[in-house]
Amino acid sequence: RVYAAATLNLDKPLPLVIAFHGAGVDENAFMDAYGAGRLKQLAEQHQFLLVAPLTYAFNGAALGDTFDALLSSVGMNYSIDPKRIYVLGHSMGGGVTTAVVAARGASIALPWPNSRNANSMASISSAIGSKFSI
Repeated sequence: RVYAAATLNLDKPLPLVIAFHGAGVDENAFMDAYGAGRLKQLAEQHQFLLVAPLTYAFNGAALGDTFDALLSSVGMNYSIDPKRIYVLGHSMGGGVTTAVVAARGASIALPWPNSRNANSMASISSAIGSKFSI
C-alpha cells in the first residue's frame, strides 16, 4: 500500500518511508492497525511518502532485487529523493529491515528494525520526528 498525504508537494523529490509488517498480518497493519494508523499521521506531519509492502515477498536470495523493484515501481508514480529512503519494520519486518540493509545498505538513509510491541508507536514516532524535523 502507498499513502501520499493530500498535502504532499509532488513537485519535488519526496522522502520515502518503507514499513515492513510483522508475521500474522499484512500490508494493511502499519496503515490501519499498528498505532491506529499513527504512521499515516506522521507521514502527513513530516511530509514523507509511506509505502507498506507485503513483507512476505521480501525473502531469500532475491530480497535485494525485490527491494529494487519496489523502489522502481514507486518511482514510476512519485519522485523519490534517493538520499532520504528510510526502512522500518516490526518483528518479522524488523528482520526484513535488517536483511534489506545488508543487501542494499548504501541506499538506506535510516533503518529502524523494531521488535517491540507495534501498538506502541512511541519509538518509531520518536525516530521519525528526529529524522524529519528539518
